[in-house]
Amino acid sequence: MKFLLFPFSLLYGLGTFVRNQLYDWGVFSSTKFSLPIISVGNLSTGGTGKTPVVVYLANLLKDRAKLASLSRGYGRKSKGFLVANYSSTAIELGDEPLLFFNRFKTKMLVCVCEDRVLGVQKILERFKPSLILLDDAFQHRAISSSFSILLTPFKAPYFQDSLLPYGNLREAKSSAKRASVIVVTKCPTDLSEEQKQEYVKKINPTQNQKVFFSSILYSNQIYGKFGTLQTHEIKDYHVLCVSGIAHSKDFERFIKEKALSFTEKSFPDHYNYTTQDIETILSEFKLLPSPKIILTTEKDYMRLNEYKSLDDKLYFLPIDLDIQPKEEFDSLILSQVP
Repeated sequence: MKFLLFPFSLLYGLGTFVRNQLYDWGVFSSTKFSLPIISVGNLSTGGTGKTPVVVYLANLLKDRAKLASLSRGYGRKSKGFLVANYSSTAIELGDEPLLFFNRFKTKMLVCVCEDRVLGVQKILERFKPSLILLDDAFQHRAISSSFSILLTPFKAPYFQDSLLPYGNLREAKSSAKRASVIVVTKCPTDLSEEQKQEYVKKINPTQNQKVFFSSILYSNQIYGKFGTLQTHEIKDYHVLCVSGIAHSKDFERFIKEKALSFTEKSFPDHYNYTTQDIETILSEFKLLPSPKIILTTEKDYMRLNEYKSLDDKLYFLPIDLDIQPKEEFDSLILSQVP
């Protein structure tokens, strides 16, 4: 019955085409700011791996620029412009901005604002950074970014997808030409150079676009409020794996292969956990034999950490990024530093 959605995709595509043309013709204005702005985004809806890419960029730039990040703050209950601080919660900021703040503290100013132009203006007025990372902003053409990174997951590339609601694309595949670089995310770690070249042919980048390939790196430690465990020690524990992220299967598979036993509890992406959810999680946890832990993603930990009843049970597994060719990618990013 999915084919019934196709006519609606045609209408949606017409709307996004007209919108993009109006920006291209200058009918809709794009604000250009005096400092470099690196935007990270995608053509599809969620699950492309933006968070580890932003973390990678922040790690690269934090000691080379006075750095700020701006996100919409998806899933937050607040409105307007906010700056992360030590008392901020995921309800106020959203889970991803809170993750950025917990990772980088004073090394990167972390802000949220649903109006990105207003958000950048307020950042410039109050903090005067030298470079801004704009999160999930490929469609946000009201700002003219100096460098645009388009992400596409290896197993679900945009060139094999269709427009909403028939598919998952927010705008037409041809919009990829606006990107400065394209990063293929969540790649197998053993991807050969030949396979990469075949993939690049399918992307068919413009003459000035570079294509990079990235893989997820799981930390060798998991972290809880009262301590850490080595990742290899998961084999000694019965694990209740709790996740509320898009496309959680890779994360769950990694844990399942290492745990003494594995039970999963999945929720929708950016899920706001309720007291009832926590009671359900604890009920399932009680059924597991000892020794046991609850293990979640770093993003989910930003929300679950607020529940004191989980304090001595809850751990998270951080992820980082390997991107190839690393030197070329890093050089392109660092060229944006004023």
